[in-house]
Amino acid sequence: MFAYVQQRFREGRGIPEIVSEFWQGRKRFEYYWGGVDEAVIAATSLPAVAQANHQQWLDGTDNEKKVLEETVPGLKALLKRMSAVRASLRKQDQILDAWLFRWGFTNTFNHPDNEFAPDGVDDAREYWRTPIPFPLQTFGIESGIAL
Repeated sequence: MFAYVQQRFREGRGIPEIVSEFWQGRKRFEYYWGGVDEAVIAATSLPAVAQANHQQWLDGTDNEKKVLEETVPGLKALLKRMSAVRASLRKQDQILDAWLFRWGFTNTFNHPDNEFAPDGVDDAREYWRTPIPFPLQTFGIESGIAL
């Protein structure tokens, strides 16, 4: 009954299912963005300095980012470690990898099982990029109001 009430509440808000899938997935996989950065920064020898440098890089324009990467000691290595951890997460977590691909955060699969389409589908890339909503459970998202 609780799930029914939550579903009705979502429908009452007029949020299309595909939009709900995106936002609930964003929340479900938040660790991919924030958690990775925090963990890599915490593992450095000077976390406060790394955090300040990373924040300055995040706030910069594309040109400023390039300059910072070349001039701030250790920043390029920090960004490379963050990228490597994210790639590793995608390789380990099939659902995360599929969701990121589905929503255009990446154009490749890292998890080998995502390269293969489910039975009855010719192309895995086409399957994951279909514009119709998937059931939230496909991405390990519990039904409910999580917007």
